[in-house]
Amino acid sequence: MNIIDIIILLPIAYGVVRGLMKGFVQELTGLVAIIAAVICTKLWAPDVAIWLSKYLTSSFAACQLIAWFIIFTGVALSLHLAGKIISRLLSAISLGWLNRLTGAIFGAAKWVLVVSILLNGIALLDNQFHFLKPQVHEKSIAWEPIRKVAAIAWDKVQDGFFVDD
Repeated sequence: MNIIDIIILLPIAYGVVRGLMKGFVQELTGLVAIIAAVICTKLWAPDVAIWLSKYLTSSFAACQLIAWFIIFTGVALSLHLAGKIISRLLSAISLGWLNRLTGAIFGAAKWVLVVSILLNGIALLDNQFHFLKPQVHEKSIAWEPIRKVAAIAWDKVQDGFFVDD
């Protein structure tokens, strides 16, 4: 194991610890909250901005910004609160340990994907600019297996992994 392996594995270890502390429900609702907030903001912000412009003397651009902020924050906070409530319910019925264990697994998986995307970006840049010595990633234990994760995940999504045939 070399320094590159340590750099690759540190964020994944962080994901395990954070997932263990927060639990699966809060980790998942945190991710879903961001995605849902972006989608809801894209769908509803134009209409809310028009509605706000009737009641505010601000410019329409300011109304758009206010609408975006209100929707994004409202959706994200609502889902975050729902995650906290569900986590507390799981703890109350003695399933907190399962929530934390699956949170650690989910946290690791999430950070493996993030690190994989970063490694693919670094590899792409390195192919063009040659700033890494070849032995840096050749001697690494984690570089190639982690780098492949993003491509595998993308292929599964493209192949309809989530759709029944």
